[in-house]
Amino acid sequence: MKGRKPLSNNLKSLTGSRRRRSLPAGVPGAPDHPEGLGAAGKSEWDRLVSVMADAGTLSPKYRSVMIAAAHCVDAIERCRADIDANGTSYRAGGLIKRNPALAEMRSWLSLQVRCLESLGLTPSSNQRVQSEGEPMVDDAEREFFGDEPLKLTGA
Repeated sequence: MKGRKPLSNNLKSLTGSRRRRSLPAGVPGAPDHPEGLGAAGKSEWDRLVSVMADAGTLSPKYRSVMIAAAHCVDAIERCRADIDANGTSYRAGGLIKRNPALAEMRSWLSLQVRCLESLGLTPSSNQRVQSEGEPMVDDAEREFFGDEPLKLTGA
C-alpha cells in the first residue's frame, strides 16, 4: 500500500487526525483550562486553543507558553481594573504620581506579545511555527522532487 499507514481510531482520539481542523471541546487532545485562571484567562485559553487547532499547531510542547499567555491576560485585566478604579495618577504629598499599575500593565503586555510571538500568533511570527500536520511543500518543490519523499542512503 502506498502512502502513510492509516491512523487507528484510538490514536486519532488521542492525538487528533492529520487534517487541519479544530478539535471540538471535550475531545481528548483539546486541553482543559489550567488551574488558577480567571474569566479573562479562560477565554484567552479557549481562543488560543481554537486558533492553534485551526492552524494545525496545537501541540503539548506549547502548553507552558499558552498558560503564560493566559495568565498575562488575567494580570492585564487586574491592572486595567486598578486603573479604572483609581485613575492613571494620584496625589502624594502635593505631587502627582503615575499609578504603578500602568507600568505593571505595560510589562504584562510585552510578555504577552512575546508569548504570542513564540506561538506564531502574530503576523510577523506565524511563519516560524510549523504545523504538526502535513509538511508544507510548495509546487516548485513538488515538481522538482516529485511526490515521493527523498530517500537518503547511508554510507
